Amino acid sequence: MSKISNEKAKVWELIHTGEKANISLAIALAKSQNIHLDFDPYQSLFELMDKTYPFRSQTKDIGSNLSERLHYILNIKDLNLFQDLITNNISDYFHLLYGLNRISINNINTEVLPNVFCTFPRLKILILNNYKKTLRFLPQHLGQLQYLEKLTVQHLEQTQLPDSITKLSKLQCLHLETDTFLQELPEDFECLTNLQELTISFKNPINPIKYIRQIAQLEQLRSLHLSIEPAIELEDLPDGFYKMYQLEDLELKGIRLKNFPRNLPNREQMHSLHIKHFSFTQLPTSIQEWQGLRWLELTEGNLKNLPHELGQLKQLDTLLIEKNQLTHFPNCLLELTSLETLSLKGNQLKQIPDTISQLGRLSSLNISDNFIQELPDTIKDLQDLFRLDYVNNQLCRLPKVLRKASNINFLYLDKNRIKELPDWIGELKKLEELSLKNNELEQLPDSILKLSGTISEIDLSFNHFKVFPSILFKDSYFIVPDFNANYCYINFDFNQFSTKEIKEVLWCTGNYEDHTGCYSKEFLKNPQSL
Repeated sequence: MSKISNEKAKVWELIHTGEKANISLAIALAKSQNIHLDFDPYQSLFELMDKTYPFRSQTKDIGSNLSERLHYILNIKDLNLFQDLITNNISDYFHLLYGLNRISINNINTEVLPNVFCTFPRLKILILNNYKKTLRFLPQHLGQLQYLEKLTVQHLEQTQLPDSITKLSKLQCLHLETDTFLQELPEDFECLTNLQELTISFKNPINPIKYIRQIAQLEQLRSLHLSIEPAIELEDLPDGFYKMYQLEDLELKGIRLKNFPRNLPNREQMHSLHIKHFSFTQLPTSIQEWQGLRWLELTEGNLKNLPHELGQLKQLDTLLIEKNQLTHFPNCLLELTSLETLSLKGNQLKQIPDTISQLGRLSSLNISDNFIQELPDTIKDLQDLFRLDYVNNQLCRLPKVLRKASNINFLYLDKNRIKELPDWIGELKKLEELSLKNNELEQLPDSILKLSGTISEIDLSFNHFKVFPSILFKDSYFIVPDFNANYCYINFDFNQFSTKEIKEVLWCTGNYEDHTGCYSKEFLKNPQSL
């Protein structure tokens, strides 16, 4: 090795220490030995730090002295990157940031994560938001991150995790979220003995039963969200689940259990249970033992009734019994006095009882996709009710009781048969969103303008409007300014306006991309065609 190479190695060794004095010494040594150091990468790193939002306020105080800048950069612990900042030039120098504890990368634009991201010895958190779905592989070098505690990946197209992931002995949280589907697991996946949180989805898995059993050996899990597509049939959960004494949050999707998982060892302490797709037809009376439950979701099953014992879950604040076979409102629900969110969407209910007023804390009620044509007058007594989903119930008019339910902020009445809005619609002064998609409306009442103080969105798409509502015009040229002042978005997609009317409205608003109302997606793509 030449003398220059030796001296250059000393320079890099000094820089790696991260000490201000050593960095200054390294710069002096480089100058005395005529060693050329390309400082552009350092400057690029400094600019990169300035662009990542957690450090903007701090970087303003850094002096112009290069050694001070390097000292600051080399001690960065938290780094947020965006795709346009990840270039080959900068990546080559990332290894200098040996003190990093957390890296978050958004909108990755490479198929393979550069190996440099697997070289940080102190890295504890790695977050990869692959929104553009360009990242297809996690590198085998991932196993080098011996101190990694949390790995989050979104939208990954890789069908198998790298085998080296089983070497991450300190890993506590593994979240493979949002369109991140696997076909298989590494053979020694159960070696992740410190794993406490796991979110994982399988699509067309090679051996789903085997993978479920592997996961069931992770006895330290506190939170498990497991999804399998297509769904598989199981009599019971594997025996390993009954050794999970730490489990508090369990979500199962695509596992058609024939029996409710009644023997989980920590059921008295579990706070969240989600079972989506199942075959059992009733809940056991032992459901009363799940006293710690705050969230219970049972979706896409064959439940025809609920046991009285369910009413003993006094801490339950969210209950979702969706897409089942309930024909009557279960009386046991009235005993859930802590309930704040109730969804009975997709059942066969015909009415809601007057006694629903006993749920005094209820803030969100979803009764969509049923056969309910009227609401009880006692709905008005639910003073905390701010959201009502009443979609697809064959309504011909707005229930009169809504006039008295003045605290509602979000009202969804899509897919009904509503032909007109009552004048009292303007009295719902707290409305922020009103959705009336797929109804039979032809015009709007003048009172709709009274909502302009609070409303931010009105969706009137897929109705029978043939003429653009004149009430939205102050005169023949301007849309009523109150709506514009509050940035209210009024959606008229797929109605039957004439070409002339659309042109007039666009001319009045001045910009077809930023106007209060959409008229057809085809037109918005090519407005010059008119």
